[in-house]
Amino acid sequence: MGRRFVPYPNFYNMKKASLMLLASIITLSLTSCNEDDTKEAMPNVYEGFIVTPANPAPGDSITITAKVACPGQYLYDTRYSWNLKVNTPDGDKQSVASIKIDGDGSQYRDAVWKTRIDPAAYSGQAVIINFSAEWRNATDGAVTGNFTAPRGEGCIGSISSTVSTIYSRAKGSCTIHLK
Repeated sequence: MGRRFVPYPNFYNMKKASLMLLASIITLSLTSCNEDDTKEAMPNVYEGFIVTPANPAPGDSITITAKVACPGQYLYDTRYSWNLKVNTPDGDKQSVASIKIDGDGSQYRDAVWKTRIDPAAYSGQAVIINFSAEWRNATDGAVTGNFTAPRGEGCIGSISSTVSTIYSRAKGSCTIHLK
């Protein structure tokens, strides 16, 4: 007796094939989720400070810029704080500025502060400039870690940025010497 011709496939093989097809479809649907769709907050990453004029004298108006190397993303409720401290023989003198920006903080690339160094008695003294920035992250996810860019051309000091799940922060300082 020879083999018998069966016009229909074996029911067991059909069931096995359909279960394998179903498992493949489920696997593809689970792995096809694109992780790149996650919006992750990133802080501004700074090159350093630019002070103009480069060699200020007491009484000069100076502009201090925290120069951005890489702008942040998904940030809001921005707060910049500046502190200018002059070490004098009779004690430290300080000037403080705080700038709050509502809305999308990533649109503000460089942080700029204009101030005046007074009085003339500060001649020859060192001036320490401190800068800090804080943003709330506008996403649930954030790339956590510390970020520092190489110092840019004409920049002094350094600024490092950090990210946590809720806030992004930057902090840095530089020193200039008055004429």
